[in-house]
Amino acid sequence: MIECFETLDELDPDTSGRSLTDAMIKTVRSSQQVLSVPLSVVTRQVWSLTGRALVGCLTLVVFLTLLTGCCTPQRLRNIKDTDDFMQHVVMSEKPVLVEFYKGGCPTCVILNPLLETLAREYDCRIEFARFELVTPVFTVTSPEIMELYHVNFFPTIILFTNGQEQKRWTLEYDINSYRRKLNEIADANGQDCRNTRQ
Repeated sequence: MIECFETLDELDPDTSGRSLTDAMIKTVRSSQQVLSVPLSVVTRQVWSLTGRALVGCLTLVVFLTLLTGCCTPQRLRNIKDTDDFMQHVVMSEKPVLVEFYKGGCPTCVILNPLLETLAREYDCRIEFARFELVTPVFTVTSPEIMELYHVNFFPTIILFTNGQEQKRWTLEYDINSYRRKLNEIADANGQDCRNTRQ
């Protein structure tokens, strides 16, 4: 239940005897309303606002997840270790674009939708892979690969053809920069993808 007091006199009858000037009393009396609200009403309102904020946050998380493509089938192979790298990159018959990244790296996460887009565009002509060279707690997963290819910044993306480095990008987020070299390699590879696409 809400009680409203229209003037200070209704709230405190002794207000008129105070030393404030009449003008100040009139201003205070005309502008002030005192609300008396039970605690249960305030609690319900706070929980209602909290619930709305939570729903808003969850909606934002779902939207960003869909926007970044986290729920789409991933076309990037996850390289686990040096042996996996040798098998799927160095020994590959197709060109392979590899993202070397650090786990938990925010600049690497930004690159994921771009690489997924490229993987769709060059579906059967070029393979795409990711290799976590450094874990979130700064453990190097493959020191020999890190040293062999001089990977010092993340993300570093290297295009391999017949196991040899063809092109390197470091901290590059322009999709057209990748397309120029990938088009050149895909055209040289000469494989027609129209019959093999899903």
